Amino acid sequence: MTRWFKTDLSQLEKVSNQRIRGREFETYLYGLFYNGGFSVQRNPGTARPRQTDLIAKHRGQTLLIEAKWIARPIGTPEIDALRSRLDRVPSDIIGCFVSMSDYSDAALREVERNRTREILLINRVELEAIQHGRLDLRDLINTKRDKLRDEGKVWLREQDRKRSRAKSSFPLSDELLDDGVRRRSTFAFQSDSTTLFTREILQFDPSGTPGQTGVELQLTPEFEGLGELSDFFSQLVKTLELEGGGAFSIHNPGKPNFGWHGVGLTTFLDEVENAKQRYALVHQDYSHRRESLTYLAPCKGGFLHFEGQQDLELNTFWQSEFTIYLPGIPVNLEPFIRLCERSGSPFATFNPVNHDDRLGEIHQRVYLKTPIPLDVIGRVLSQRFRDLRNEDERFSVSGIVARNPFYEKKGDVERLLGKSRLFRDFALSETLIFSLKDWLGVDDKVDRFEMTRVDSNWMGGNHMLRPVCTWGEILHRGRRHRRLLAASSPLDDASKNRGLRRHVSRKQTT
Repeated sequence: MTRWFKTDLSQLEKVSNQRIRGREFETYLYGLFYNGGFSVQRNPGTARPRQTDLIAKHRGQTLLIEAKWIARPIGTPEIDALRSRLDRVPSDIIGCFVSMSDYSDAALREVERNRTREILLINRVELEAIQHGRLDLRDLINTKRDKLRDEGKVWLREQDRKRSRAKSSFPLSDELLDDGVRRRSTFAFQSDSTTLFTREILQFDPSGTPGQTGVELQLTPEFEGLGELSDFFSQLVKTLELEGGGAFSIHNPGKPNFGWHGVGLTTFLDEVENAKQRYALVHQDYSHRRESLTYLAPCKGGFLHFEGQQDLELNTFWQSEFTIYLPGIPVNLEPFIRLCERSGSPFATFNPVNHDDRLGEIHQRVYLKTPIPLDVIGRVLSQRFRDLRNEDERFSVSGIVARNPFYEKKGDVERLLGKSRLFRDFALSETLIFSLKDWLGVDDKVDRFEMTRVDSNWMGGNHMLRPVCTWGEILHRGRRHRRLLAASSPLDDASKNRGLRRHVSRKQTT
């Protein structure tokens, strides 16, 4: 079971006493490696008489970890000190230096020059990515070892200061993906870049008036790099009041066809920025130098949809298009005028939502007569009760990641879901992200998950799928949600009370 961090780097930065901050940083790393599946020992006597911060072990792999939080970049003296510790331990132990400051060029050259003992370097960018579930610790360690042994190079996740500042202003998503051991984006083989597994119910008649489908504003900015794309998203966050959530898909049209599905704007931009590292972590080569990018998120009163292509060699973007869907034309147009000017589309106009009739129905929902059992490989965790003091109790299971029961079974799709073009691509993805009809606590155990229905939409010319599932019986109700149920009655807010009770007691086992 995933254990959530009790603190984060932003909280540690507020500690002015360097000695206290150093001890807290070691505690933070203890939790980071423990959550990553390692058994961890603090202040071990392995490298006596010199003191070592941590020893972490996993399946025959042992790391001797040195942690530093200092203002200046790490230089060769610190690398030499760690190497001296390694000289006092068995030869199969790997050195691991974790630093909140950058590494000097001299330190990098020293690690690459003398490889008699392996020394792995971890930087702040990688720590933040692991903490927020955008990077897997064990995959990162293995990639660093492969690069150092095979190519003689230090492998670091690069940080662009301008891009990092832009992304840090984004609100974090309420949702995370979890496979039971670690948090990450979901990797899945697929065959159609226009398919996106959305977590939202797409309302194409937001006004509720028959015949009215709302309006759309299309912007086609050009970006020289990720910094400009990130800056434009930053302006969209302010204008549209985006909350940082949403879903994304990244697809490579080469052979084999494969891609990533995930949640959250910050995660999406991080995955785009670290494309080559992303391929390395899943041990894949990109056979096609361009990726197709899709992102969809709810905004105030409507939706934001982005699609474009990224050149993996030049780190540039092509055919970028943002479409803003709203119930009607806003009264205050000034923020949208600034968006149009910023995107190079000063004469863009709001138009009725356009749907190509050749695509058939714009929306369809199909209920399965017989629920289909699912092979679950992960969960979607949502943070909805921010006012709860205990961080563990803020998260609930709001969805699952499962193998597609219709994968490469086009005949079953037509037989059970129909021949609508809205479901034509349902058999092309190996993995699906399901919305869970009845949420669960993170510690709850159920007997099974079953697929019950599928929602499908066209948004512009793009295909959106929202498969829905439920569970059978609760085998075990977690302690934290029993506490929530007991504590829910004294709440003053009646609506919050009803929502909390429904959250923790819905579909109680018989």
